[in-house]
Amino acid sequence: MKSPAKTGQIGNTTEAGYWRSIGEAAGTPEHADWVDHEFPEGAAELPEDFSRRDFLKLMGASAGLAGASMLGVGCRRPEEHIVPFGTEQAQGQDYVHGVPMYFATAMPTRTGAIPLVVESNEGRPTKVEGNPDHPDSNGATDLFAQASILNLYDPDRARKYTKHGSPMSKVDTVQELKKLATDGKKTAFLMPAANSPSRERLIADIAERHGENARFYVHEAIDFGVHQRAATAAFGQSVRPYWKLDQASVILSLDCDFIGTEEESARYIRDFARGRKLAKNNDSMSRLYVMEALMSQTGANADHRLRANASSIATAVKFIAHELGITVDGDVGQPTADQKNWLAECVKDLQAYKGRSLVVAGYRQPEAVHQLIHQINDALGNNGKTVVFLPANDVVYGDLSDLKNDLGKIDRIINLGCNPFYDGAADLNWSDAAKKKTAFRLSDFAQDESHEIFGIVAPRAHYLESWGDARTSDGTLVPVQPLIAPLFDALSELEVLAIFAKPKSPQTAHEVVQSTFAKNFQGQSWEHFLHEGFQKDSATEPVENLQLADKTVKLEGQTLAGDDLE
Repeated sequence: MKSPAKTGQIGNTTEAGYWRSIGEAAGTPEHADWVDHEFPEGAAELPEDFSRRDFLKLMGASAGLAGASMLGVGCRRPEEHIVPFGTEQAQGQDYVHGVPMYFATAMPTRTGAIPLVVESNEGRPTKVEGNPDHPDSNGATDLFAQASILNLYDPDRARKYTKHGSPMSKVDTVQELKKLATDGKKTAFLMPAANSPSRERLIADIAERHGENARFYVHEAIDFGVHQRAATAAFGQSVRPYWKLDQASVILSLDCDFIGTEEESARYIRDFARGRKLAKNNDSMSRLYVMEALMSQTGANADHRLRANASSIATAVKFIAHELGITVDGDVGQPTADQKNWLAECVKDLQAYKGRSLVVAGYRQPEAVHQLIHQINDALGNNGKTVVFLPANDVVYGDLSDLKNDLGKIDRIINLGCNPFYDGAADLNWSDAAKKKTAFRLSDFAQDESHEIFGIVAPRAHYLESWGDARTSDGTLVPVQPLIAPLFDALSELEVLAIFAKPKSPQTAHEVVQSTFAKNFQGQSWEHFLHEGFQKDSATEPVENLQLADKTVKLEGQTLAGDDLE
């Protein structure tokens, strides 16, 4: 930069100097005038009687006003007592600035939970990792758990309580809920899927208190319950499959992305990795066969991958069943010549490792395919070895379609966190009548597809700021322990259900979870449960000597030609 006054070049020793703007470097009159008026008159001069004490008063008042503007939205510790995971503080110390603290908790999922250890810096949750002490997960997490910390600080989160579009307080909201819980009207509770003992207990209390006036519906866009339904139908009792990928030498995945999008993928990733590690010279890796329509993370890790239409999966399962001598009803077409060759070699490999192989199907496949998979694993001697079956909850709730059909039989809907206008089936055509009957809704976001001015809308609490519990895939009980008080004074699902269970004296979510723990584990330490992040020896024992029901599976549908679109 060259100017009549100076060049500003550091290499010129006669004119070397630093400048903070183009105007200063050029020495323009405008810049000189701006400098004179950058601060108000007298800002750089303090009165003669301005003391150090006056300065501290002024700065203290400024800091206080800044803090007051954040009341109700800043990170605060929960009012209930939480227990750290580690021992970073010395005996008697509550907190040391600059030293991170760690707390054991769990992220609830549709069918279970992921045990976690969360790092907290200066009272703010900042990093999520798996709980290495949990006997089933051994520190495993998935991409959803790692990203869940971002939801806590999402600027689009719901922050306000409203009634018919007008703001209201949380206290008034609770009073309105108490009125709804005591007016005797027929109420439908629409809930996301969960595996929480405390929620099940509250639902039972509400059903006992309200009788036929309370109905419960569960809605999820993705149907992960197909695994349990198929196993229950195949064996004639309420069970769910528990895959042991680390004990399988040969794995066949049929449209099943167990490394990516399947539920419990955190555990599957860890178990699959164990089977691929070579600890000794004579160790061998497991082999993975994948047949799928879309490229997935599981397919990317396959030793042998076959791309095929999704409709070809049923055809492939029937071909495998016939190779193993299993009778199948229904005409689903025939595999192509290339598919037959690939499947025939795969079946030979599976038969060579009877009792040490595993065949799995993904949630996108119909229930009949899953039932046939159980028969295939039984023929290969895998049932009870590489796949075991755990007792499952046999309580069945209605779905979104059932709720739509029952709209004429209910007076209102209590929505505990679902967004049916976004992820409900298109053919349901969620109607305006359902909107107007929604008396209360917990919402994750300030504005979403299901947002309406009708009824009461309340912010939904994140799992890192609310109390809860859940059971992991092996049945181990884990706590959902908050690290901070709700940022926007949000409500949790358990708090709403607790009001309907006991309107006159509802329990807090903390009291609900603690009562459930005390009821199921009498004499056990609550503090130790929170510290460890799981209850020792609470896993469910597998069902022994399961026998397949005497039933021939019928497959439906028709495979498409290789070039056809689905």
